[in-house]
Amino acid sequence: MPVTARPDVLEFFDRYRHGADTSDPEVTRDCFAETFLSLDPRSATPVPREALIKALSGRAQLFGSIGVEGLKLTELSETPLDDLHTPVATTWTARFSHDTQDAEPLVLPSQFLLRRSADSWQIVVYLNSTDLAAVFAERRR
Repeated sequence: MPVTARPDVLEFFDRYRHGADTSDPEVTRDCFAETFLSLDPRSATPVPREALIKALSGRAQLFGSIGVEGLKLTELSETPLDDLHTPVATTWTARFSHDTQDAEPLVLPSQFLLRRSADSWQIVVYLNSTDLAAVFAERRR
């Protein structure tokens, strides 16, 4: 995996990936600011952290509906701005269940703006570069 990031940023993304893979609300809650900006090709929306937590199980079901069991972080690149802020570009690759192993690869690039909060990082901006609604619609055909 091509990686250019400080150790604490890598540790943050290990925790974030674990929270996303397990839909663990406590791990995920700690990764996001109280309100963060969520962007994708269709919208830009401020999202309260608790709304995200409530949506976690639905997110897992949505990915599961196309055979995705989890996401693997395959690329990560950080470009620190200052002591409190750092943008991070990532690429995630879907891990498919055994019965969908022959599915076309699914690669999901995304960018984050992290802000240091106390002793850890939190996501304040999340940019999903993929139109997930279109991907789910296409893969369900």
